[in-house]
Amino acid sequence: GVLFASSNGSLEEELRAIETFRARMIDGLLIYPVLHGQMQHLKRLRERNFPVVMLVGIEGSGIDAVGIDEYAGAYDATRHLIEQGHRRIGLIAGPHGFRSAHERRLGFEEAMRDAGISLPRSMIAEGNYTFESGLIAAERLLDVVPRPTAIFSSNDEMAAGVIHAACQRGLVVPRDLSVIGFDDTPIAAHMWPPLTTVRWPIAS
Repeated sequence: GVLFASSNGSLEEELRAIETFRARMIDGLLIYPVLHGQMQHLKRLRERNFPVVMLVGIEGSGIDAVGIDEYAGAYDATRHLIEQGHRRIGLIAGPHGFRSAHERRLGFEEAMRDAGISLPRSMIAEGNYTFESGLIAAERLLDVVPRPTAIFSSNDEMAAGVIHAACQRGLVVPRDLSVIGFDDTPIAAHMWPPLTTVRWPIAS
C-alpha cells in the first residue's frame, strides 16, 4: 500500500509524519517539497540505508531526486510574456539551494537574453516558495520605477502573493500587471482571476 501525509508547510508536521511512517515499517520515502530544516534528518535516514527520494532536488544534499525540465518550463513561460509584448519583466526566484529554483531562474534569464532584453538586478527578487515571501518580493518589485508590466514567479504560492500585492495597490491583473506562476497547484485555479501557470502533470 501507499501512505500519504501533508505538512501544510510545517517543518514539525513533516518530521512527525516521517517518524510515523518509519514506525509503520514503510519500505521507502518519497517527499515533496523539502524544507531546509529537515535535511539533516533525511541525511540520517540515508546513512541508515533507508531509501529516500525527493521530488525537489537540493544541491549538495547527496539525496536522490527526480523532477521535470524546470529550465524549459521557465523559458517557455518567459517567452510567452515576451510574445505578449512585455519588456519589463520581474522575476521572483525560489530559495538558494533548491535545484528547481536554480533551473527556473536560468530558464527565465536565458529567455530574456535570447530576446535581447536587459535584466537589471532591481527586477529580481527572491522568495522561499511561500505566499508571504511572494507578497514581500512583489512589494519590492512593484516599488521599482518604472515598475514591471509582468512578473514571473517561481511557484504558484508566491504568484498568489504577487496578485495580492498588486490588488492592494489598485492594480488590475492582468490589465495592469501580468503574472505567471509555476506548478499548476490548486491555488492557481481557485484565485480570481485564475492564475496563468506552468503545468507539470504527475501522470502523462
